[in-house]
Amino acid sequence: MGLVFIKQFKHIDRRTVLHGAVLGVVLFCAYTTQTLGLRYTTPARNAFITVAYCIMTPFLCWIMYKHRPRSYDVISGVVCMLGLAFISLIGQGDDGGLYLLGDGLTLVAALFFAFQLVFIERYIAEGNNPYLLLFFELTIGGFLFAVATACYELPTLGAQAFAIPHDLWWRLLYLMLGCSMLAQLFQMLGQRFTTSSQAGIILSFESVFAAITSVALGMESLTVYLIVGFVLVFVAGLISQLHLDPVAIIRRLRRGTEIAPADTQQSDAETPDASCPVAPEDDSASVADTPPDEED
Repeated sequence: MGLVFIKQFKHIDRRTVLHGAVLGVVLFCAYTTQTLGLRYTTPARNAFITVAYCIMTPFLCWIMYKHRPRSYDVISGVVCMLGLAFISLIGQGDDGGLYLLGDGLTLVAALFFAFQLVFIERYIAEGNNPYLLLFFELTIGGFLFAVATACYELPTLGAQAFAIPHDLWWRLLYLMLGCSMLAQLFQMLGQRFTTSSQAGIILSFESVFAAITSVALGMESLTVYLIVGFVLVFVAGLISQLHLDPVAIIRRLRRGTEIAPADTQQSDAETPDASCPVAPEDDSASVADTPPDEED
């Protein structure tokens, strides 16, 4: 990152360094709690609970910055979670175990991911350079992970645990460049043009893409549950991007059906009968001055 965007360092300031450090700490906490949670729960439950940030994000904006969540943000988040339940949970095998600790840690991870979305939106709006933000976010996060690894794995596993086989390097390279640096960069740049709530809904599509890829590679079969989940997540994305409020739409439709008969009666009453000629109006006389018989 530093070598590719070295020209961006002329825009560096203390505020960008501080904000990047905050994002690095949040990212470290999110990945740590998510990974620890995965040890005590199933991958499907871990993936599903993690995406709960799409519901948490609008309420965090409300609590932290007094940005009241819009109805379509909440509705799209609920629909999205329902779709992800079909993709990750419903129809999947479960050994009936208790996953309280793993689910709790994963829920904390979802909260940290929601904080990351909210902070990125705030920092970008304040004019921070997105490339420098990402540089310091990954630098601080990588440093914290290196310290945690040295403190936890080195004493228990020894130095041989860090011997990386040659066929593993390209996988690490893909994870570092693709899943970490480029993914975070696209998110950082994308949040310049959208809200954190909408970004959360869009990021939740990772579960959809994962399921589609799994089906395409023959690792999983396409089921009715997956199709229903895909449709629900897609609908949630439409609600979020098009600012659709299903509740308001239903209310308008109900009002329209209630007003329509009254409008019809009024239009029929105002339509002159062809058998009854209408006398020309006299501007000099008002309706109040017209005798009842003449008015009839």
